[in-house]
Amino acid sequence: MKAPFRIIAIIFPVLFCFLMLACDDDKTVTPEEATFPYNQHLVTVKRVNWHPASKPTQVDGTYRTGKTLWHNPGQRIPFEEIYDREAQAGKGIVTVFRIIHRPLRYMEPDSSVPSWSGIMAYIGDDVTTTQSDFFEIRARGGSMLHVDIGDISEDLDGDKLAVTEDTDMNGTLSEEEDVGLDGMSDAEEKIFYSDPDNPDPSGDNFYFFGEGNCPLATDSCAVLADLNYNDFLDDPIYYEWLNGTDGNREDPATLGLPDKENLSGGFNITNAYNTFEVDLSDTLNDYYVKGSDKYSPGAFYPWRTFRIPFRGGDIEDTTRINYIRVWFSSDDQQTTPDTAEVAFWYFVKPGY
Repeated sequence: MKAPFRIIAIIFPVLFCFLMLACDDDKTVTPEEATFPYNQHLVTVKRVNWHPASKPTQVDGTYRTGKTLWHNPGQRIPFEEIYDREAQAGKGIVTVFRIIHRPLRYMEPDSSVPSWSGIMAYIGDDVTTTQSDFFEIRARGGSMLHVDIGDISEDLDGDKLAVTEDTDMNGTLSEEEDVGLDGMSDAEEKIFYSDPDNPDPSGDNFYFFGEGNCPLATDSCAVLADLNYNDFLDDPIYYEWLNGTDGNREDPATLGLPDKENLSGGFNITNAYNTFEVDLSDTLNDYYVKGSDKYSPGAFYPWRTFRIPFRGGDIEDTTRINYIRVWFSSDDQQTTPDTAEVAFWYFVKPGY
């Protein structure tokens, strides 16, 4: 099964692009190509560059972790449906980044505690608060986004150890090592959690239409393996297990590399960041750019621009902006998921 999957990824580049989303064809527009009058530092919208987030310091001990799903929907959107301006000729299709937060009570109806979940990305060391005028987001949805910008700890479990699947430290991932960041295979998870009938007790399996480690009963996965992924590009079946770390060695987006907490190469455990609340549904939000609404045909929510100022705004100079964390929170009563879609986000530097 594994060798044919690699061949399919080569023969059918559409699948490869959807998973890896690193295809720079001349029909996908980026902010640099979209005639923006800015000198900007682009933040990635490729799902492979985002990872499970460490817990924000402002989230107290009463919160449990919900679940975040993130992916790039299969149907890309014309640039003119996102902005009231034209893109350069031949560069008018945008790959959108969708983020979904499932509250704990959505997954556990009897739960009575608040929850949070999120994702984070390492963006390098090219941006500082003193060198940026603002951070701009073009997004749509009805949710509150918490956006943390600065120096953010990579330590997911708080043990101050740089967890990695690469147990022999040779930079590659063997089948035996591909067990996820919990360090346990499904068989070991069943023993650890005393849950022998659960195919994936940790909920960390990667699975994509027959490839990866089945997180469901065998019969259910057999049905999924026979489906055509093209029929489910915007269905939860497509992205439900797309970011799992257990069994994702055959995911073309990971290039067979080990999963690890260390995103930067230096394993940062320092927290020194600014945090912002961006309510995508609120036109009275401090960061909302008036008159920026644009509806795509048939969409419930409009695309909106939100601009977080770094000059003259209420922001501490953390100097380093190496990370961005985007997360959601929900109270103990919320049972519906939060969804946000991002077309572009980037830092704007002086000199435009």
